[in-house]
Amino acid sequence: MNIWTEGWPAIKKHEPEAYIENREEYPDVRKLEGPLFAVVVDKGFQAPRILGEGKSQEDAIQDALDKQLYIPPEPRKPSYEELETIIQTREHIDLVRLFLRRIVVELLKRGETHDRSKLDRAEVDMFTEYTGRLKGMTYGSDEYKQCLKEMGPALDHHYAHNRHHPEYFGRGLKGMNLIDLVELFVDWLASTKRHADGDIFKSIEINRKRFNMSDDLMEIFQNSVEVLDGYK
Repeated sequence: MNIWTEGWPAIKKHEPEAYIENREEYPDVRKLEGPLFAVVVDKGFQAPRILGEGKSQEDAIQDALDKQLYIPPEPRKPSYEELETIIQTREHIDLVRLFLRRIVVELLKRGETHDRSKLDRAEVDMFTEYTGRLKGMTYGSDEYKQCLKEMGPALDHHYAHNRHHPEYFGRGLKGMNLIDLVELFVDWLASTKRHADGDIFKSIEINRKRFNMSDDLMEIFQNSVEVLDGYK
């Protein structure tokens, strides 16, 4: 590269205020022992920005160029294949975003309708009688199971009208979809807060046996506790 026909114009293109400082002509006692020339950008009241230094003007320009301050690499033009890949990737991202929004909408609906059947006459009397008693029991204990049996028709009605319960489906957990499972897990987590000795990990283990849950799904539930409840 020719310093004066290519190098210096390249610097001026990116730093129009740049100039070459001759320290012999305008001596600065602080710089007498340093390079005699510098490519400088005046910053007004601030200290000037030194882009390059050297024993000659050419050396100072070359030093600035070597530091790659003024000639950024020419951006490589993407090929047709790359452009097509970028388009397809953006379309994929948009589709994933759409599906995730649909999941969010479905979960918000579940949040608004969760356990609403407990407010119906078919359930409210029985749950009024037993909710307080269940609260003082250990989840999964014999005493707890006996209470569930005593709730009989009201509990059957509840299961039949709430698909976040495996009992809603003839195939149990295998009949549920992803939205059902999320509501199921959150229901279990929230229910542990009702019991003085509530423990979501124990609940997951109890329900693993109760509903013949796979080890994979059990671990997914366990891994999700920290996300929602701050467990370490």
